[in-house]
Amino acid sequence: RGFSNQCLNHGELVPPTRDAPREFLGHCASWLVRATDALWHGAVEDIDGAVDEFFAKGWNSETNHGSTVGAANLKDAVRDWRAAFPDLQIHVLDSYCMGNDVDGYKAAMPDRWVGTHTGPSRLFGKPTGRRAVMAGVAVSRIMQIDGKWKFTSEWTWHDWASLYQQLGVELPTVEKAATAACEPV
Repeated sequence: RGFSNQCLNHGELVPPTRDAPREFLGHCASWLVRATDALWHGAVEDIDGAVDEFFAKGWNSETNHGSTVGAANLKDAVRDWRAAFPDLQIHVLDSYCMGNDVDGYKAAMPDRWVGTHTGPSRLFGKPTGRRAVMAGVAVSRIMQIDGKWKFTSEWTWHDWASLYQQLGVELPTVEKAATAACEPV
């Protein structure tokens, strides 16, 4: 019959350590908001510090627009977004965490991005001056590393097609999306 996800039904899809402490659970949702604000709403010169504080060095992200691996690449991506949309606001609509202090936490955070494209961008090209809104959700993995909670991975899904349409920019092909981070503006 081919491919099947039924193998997941043989075990629990939650962390396996039974009776593990959950002390971070009560702080996890507010930690998500604090991390989001530090990275996206703090001073541009504080991007490196926010990434270092909240993200593991080997952090990775899978999105419907491509993959990003490593904290250094995250810093570049955030700088590019914030240069393209200096007034960017990420409105956290909710946050949810599950897990424990041993195995880590899984978190979900629906959000809405609002901003005006007034700066150059590797993804969107020259400024269009248009205001846009993009909704989506981030699903993250958070682990304790050297005594500090950090994002280790994420899967984010946002309405990129709507964003490109609002900006009046051509939606990239799969090949272009895969190389956009390497192209000069």
